Amino acid sequence: GIGYNETLNFDNEFNLPTTSSDPYISAQYTQVLTLNLDLMGGNLDGSTDIVEIEFGYSEGDITFQNPAKGDANVLGWAGSSACAYEATYYDMNYYKDIALFTVNADGTTTFNSRKLVTTNYSTGEYELRFDTVYAIWDKITISFDTGVDGVTLDPVTVGYKEDFDFTDAAYVLENANDMKFGGWYKNKEYTVKYDTNRFYTDVTVCAKWLPKFTITVIYEDGTIDEQYLYEGEAIGVLTWLRLEGQYNRKMYFDEALTNELSYSQTSNYVPKGDITLYVVRYAQ
Repeated sequence: GIGYNETLNFDNEFNLPTTSSDPYISAQYTQVLTLNLDLMGGNLDGSTDIVEIEFGYSEGDITFQNPAKGDANVLGWAGSSACAYEATYYDMNYYKDIALFTVNADGTTTFNSRKLVTTNYSTGEYELRFDTVYAIWDKITISFDTGVDGVTLDPVTVGYKEDFDFTDAAYVLENANDMKFGGWYKNKEYTVKYDTNRFYTDVTVCAKWLPKFTITVIYEDGTIDEQYLYEGEAIGVLTWLRLEGQYNRKMYFDEALTNELSYSQTSNYVPKGDITLYVVRYAQ
């Protein structure tokens, strides 16, 4: 006979259970599930491709080899590519979320097939809590895209979730090609600016460059003064020529002196390109 929960080995015909009649053995099939491992820049045996792990619901603990990535180590596995949090399941015994994946000291990771799977009660099929999990690395590489030929910055390695100060003088670039460095951004749409930030995955940040505008100032006596502003700067930083006893002035956008800058605009107006200002100086 065979004991409870004992594995029946069909490799040896003498290992079959004893019976007084022909035995009838029914094969049971289990649904095959596939978990995808995104190595997030790492490699397994030289390959950076997604790794597929196939298993059945009842297999129990499953262990796989962690990928390699320079001198970085896998901290865990996330349920989204943002890698901000580990993939978890809710344990009813402890009433809290518990990590689905355990990173072992020998460079492997273990998960339990039953804990990774839920049941779709409308279909009776098993479903994975996460179809794809993403490697969380303990070291994050920040690369710099300056966008200007000949201007480079070496990549920087920081710890996972470690603060990085982009305003540090080492990361403030000098003006180049008549443009002023305007900071580091998430992408070349320049919608998100970085100052002090932390990262969960490798990232490339993009430098924003502010173009230089020519501000031509024409005075009532015909004097022409040419100055420059970078994008985003207000005309309040310009300097104004004075005549003796004439410290007050009015500024206009047109030579006919009909389109006047308001009093508040004389300091805060921000040009969007090259402009000409017509200035009339007068005594109070």
